Amino acid sequence: MKSKFTGSLLSLLIVGSCATKVVRPGETDQIDSKVRVGNTYTFKKLDGSRAKFKVSKVDATTITGTDLDLKSYNLQRNQVASVNKSNTLGTVLIAAGVAAAVITIPAYSKNEPVGGR
Repeated sequence: MKSKFTGSLLSLLIVGSCATKVVRPGETDQIDSKVRVGNTYTFKKLDGSRAKFKVSKVDATTITGTDLDLKSYNLQRNQVASVNKSNTLGTVLIAAGVAAAVITIPAYSKNEPVGGR
């Protein structure tokens, strides 16, 4: 029971935390080269708040887009601290690897077949 709970908690942590930092703090001048129209990003603002939306336009002063609820965002570029992009494929692969390790490592350490005898 304890191992199932620990495995579930670890899987949830991994699934929720896989994101690639596209623009790091202090490097907001790279927004033009890194942020692509049509992709969804999480923008961390200088005040600490976050906004996740699909980018529809990037110009010299503003980043514009909409989220899943069709809420419109007009974010000033000078208010962006960093930009993250979620990595769904990477998350799935890591979760599958963790699940395989949780199943096979105990069997190999006890020198038993996977699933017990």
